[in-house]
Amino acid sequence: MEPPKKLPLLLLLILSSLTPLATADARAHTIDTFCTTTLEHNRTAVVTNFISDEGRIAEQMQLNGFGVAALGVSPDMIYSLAQCYGDLSLLDCVLCYTEAHSVISKCFPFNGGRIYLDGCYMRSENYSFFNEFTGPQDKAICGNTTTAQDGVRFATLVKQTVSSAVVAAPSSEGYARASATMQGESAYVLANCWRTINRSDCAACLSDASKAALGCLPRSEGRALYTGCFLRYSNTNFLNAIPGNRHSKGNNNYHRTHLLTPIRVLISWIAP
Repeated sequence: MEPPKKLPLLLLLILSSLTPLATADARAHTIDTFCTTTLEHNRTAVVTNFISDEGRIAEQMQLNGFGVAALGVSPDMIYSLAQCYGDLSLLDCVLCYTEAHSVISKCFPFNGGRIYLDGCYMRSENYSFFNEFTGPQDKAICGNTTTAQDGVRFATLVKQTVSSAVVAAPSSEGYARASATMQGESAYVLANCWRTINRSDCAACLSDASKAALGCLPRSEGRALYTGCFLRYSNTNFLNAIPGNRHSKGNNNYHRTHLLTPIRVLISWIAP
């Protein structure tokens, strides 16, 4: 099978990300992955469509940290979405997306999957899911430590900070961050909706996600992984500094060996 025309673009993207560019933390470690259980109808067609989809998304991610694509003919059509959270620079976003692409590709030969990383999200399916904001896989993942000196004070602080971010995000392009410190306790929150859902659905998603994440209290960290949004709170400052220029230069602290994985995966797809 001949490599799709978009493949060189994706390989160039991955290779370019091996240079020391990122300025902060790409947070490119996986929180959770979900693969569907239905096998692909036509593996060759789906792989071709998936690689072409990801080539298009890679180009979009470099420009604005978000991408969607839909290619093929049903039942082998592939719909894909990828998005970085709002505090990542574009350079860190490319690193996170590269890792997401590498992991989600392992869902094949099943016909869909999604992955939540601490810096970005990606999903691919054989149907259009772009307007979905709730689903049966929605859940919270809690940290395993309780480090607050005063559990009641920390819980109060987290609830207030989460509420602030959840209220602000729908009218701020789906993204908000918040932090607060009180008498030795600190709380940091990130709330992010996917750009394919509207403001009211974003508000509904974050409302449900916040309730799920707050169920983690008094643990020091909680995340809500929802169909249309992501929310995280922590007593540790995981947020990247607000960049003056999203294209700023710096040092890449991500392991280069991890970034080689997508290349190996793509080669295995197209090898005879």
